[in-house]
Amino acid sequence: MAYVLGYWYADGSIYQSERGSYLSVTSIDKSTISMMKELLMSEHPIKEMKPNRLRGKIRFVLRIGNK
Repeated sequence: MAYVLGYWYADGSIYQSERGSYLSVTSIDKSTISMMKELLMSEHPIKEMKPNRLRGKIRFVLRIGNK
């Protein structure tokens, strides 16, 4: 669990939107995101983001939130 906390601290974000508050972490390595989802016992989906001009690789996002 310390790994997840460290990863979130280094590469994650916390933000507020109109729909609620969210913790989000992004990686190009789907297995890392899947492991975090499993360790956190989350039922939230892992989203796949298509590459853009600045970041040429597919990214995977785990976003856990509260409305």
